Amino acid sequence: MPKKIVSLVMLMIISIFTFCGCGEQSYGDTEIDLSEFFGNSEGLAVFYKNGSYYTYGNNIINERRSPCSTFKIVLTLAGLKYGILKDENTLIKWDGTERYFDYWNKDLTLKEAFNLSAVWYFEKVANEVGKENLSKFASELSYGNCDTTEEIPFWLDSSLKISPKEQVEFIYDLFEYKFPIDKNHIDILKTVMQKGTINGGTLYGKTGTSGEGNNSWFVGAYEKDNEYLYFAVRLLDGENVSGAEAEKITRNIIENYFNNFSVKKEEK
Repeated sequence: MPKKIVSLVMLMIISIFTFCGCGEQSYGDTEIDLSEFFGNSEGLAVFYKNGSYYTYGNNIINERRSPCSTFKIVLTLAGLKYGILKDENTLIKWDGTERYFDYWNKDLTLKEAFNLSAVWYFEKVANEVGKENLSKFASELSYGNCDTTEEIPFWLDSSLKISPKEQVEFIYDLFEYKFPIDKNHIDILKTVMQKGTINGGTLYGKTGTSGEGNNSWFVGAYEKDNEYLYFAVRLLDGENVSGAEAEKITRNIIENYFNNFSVKKEEK
């Protein structure tokens, strides 16, 4: 085979592996200064709107870490797909085991469990869906590194990892109905992800907090006038490295930086 043809074939193969799911990707971004919102916390942020990325902490926005409880977005979809969950009101009985938070220790609906981030509820969903089905589903969604080799819960400080950029891509594809997922299931998910309003728009999101104290998330979307701003905010260090703090910072950024649903300033 002529060298020119061999080179062309190799280039095509490299391109396929570069742009398929479960592979690292890089993008052009507009860097913005969000330091005033993070204060003494070390973290990063990725926002996406109308084909443009706006990033803070650009040197680590492609670094993969455990998704923690943000993976409950996928678990909700899997539960709906495999019939374990019916809608946001699906009730699962508490097994009577006392857990870390008192508010977990009761019967919970899907919406309650999602908002309270009740680990036991979603571990039950995951086990009923089954490891094989769940692993296949994560791969179909090209979720992060797609590494579900460890036992359930492989999304908590374990084998599965995802970057902030990939989180934003995932939420974008989900909310834009680009995945081969029942539209009704996505709409149910959007119902449980609702976190109230900011500046007249609707906030959707999910928190996640590592047990290791060095990784917390808030990922989701903000919708106003039928336009979406997608985001992933992650904290790495500080006095309060928690999903709740990441959500607080995100809300503040959306309210005061992306006010009037536009970028206040751009910095190279």
